[in-house]
Parts: sequence; C-alpha cells; structure tokens
Amino acid sequence: MAINTQRVLLGGLAAGVVLNIIDGAVNGFILKDRMRADGNAFKAGFGDQMAVMDPTAIFTYIGLGLRRRHPARLDLRGDPSTVGTGREDGG
Repeated sequence: MAINTQRVLLGGLAAGVVLNIIDGAVNGFILKDRMRADGNAFKAGFGDQMAVMDPTAIFTYIGLGLRRRHPARLDLRGDPSTVGTGREDGG
C-alpha cells in the first residue's frame, strides 16, 4: 500500500492551523496575565515588554540575540576561525 502524499501534506497543514489557533487562544487569552506576572517576577518590566511585542519583533529579538551569541554559525561571509579576532572580513 502506497502513502498518499497529498493527504499527508494536507493533514499536516490542517494540524498546524489547529495547533496555532489553540496556542494563540491559550497564550493570548487564558495564560496572558499569568505569563506577564511570571515575566515581571523574573525581571522588573520584562513581562510588560514581552506583552506588547508582535511576532515580527519577537523573531527579530531572538535572531539578534542568536547572532550576538553565535556569530560564527550565522555569518557565512567570512572565515569562522577569525571571529572575535578583529579580522572577521577574512583579511
């Protein structure tokens, strides 16, 4: 018996949509106040700051954080062995 690829892909997409809706409802409405309080307990103002971030800001925040911590993994322009030596341009 062969695998019906079209059904597998459509089922995966449908599952993704359902999970995104459930995740948005749980995090956006049900746990919103608790998540804000936990963030503020971790660091003053952190929960309030995260509550106003849209998905683009979150992606940028995470992306810049990873770039700062792991520049050799994300910078494909130069030689990774020169990161942090002042010779990042390969020269």
